[in-house]
Amino acid sequence: VAGLVSADRSGGAGPASSGASAATGLYLRYDSGIDGTAFWRAISCDGTNATVTTTAASIGGGAVNYELRVEVNAANTSVAYYVNDTLVATHTTNIPAGSTQLGYQATVTTLTTAAKQIRVSRITVTQD
Repeated sequence: VAGLVSADRSGGAGPASSGASAATGLYLRYDSGIDGTAFWRAISCDGTNATVTTTAASIGGGAVNYELRVEVNAANTSVAYYVNDTLVATHTTNIPAGSTQLGYQATVTTLTTAAKQIRVSRITVTQD
């Protein structure tokens, strides 16, 4: 999970598909245990319902770097999700209210004996 969330997502990366969820936030996730595929998912959740989009951005093996970006428009009506500067999804539903306090989280949870690593080189949160 990488993005803006209202609570720690380490214990659960949100629903497998669009529908009911309390995982408030705007984030990108990869969890083959949830959906069985190797693609980034874009998530927007208002604390009641979630919109989950399977992107065309696949997860590569080995030493692969990803630049993940989530942008909310000034009116808080649209969210754009980018992987390596490519727009991969846009959501206009289930966006948290503008007054919702969201914090940044980047998490890797190791569910197997295979080594996992996350290196965060830069976090930027800006408001125009």
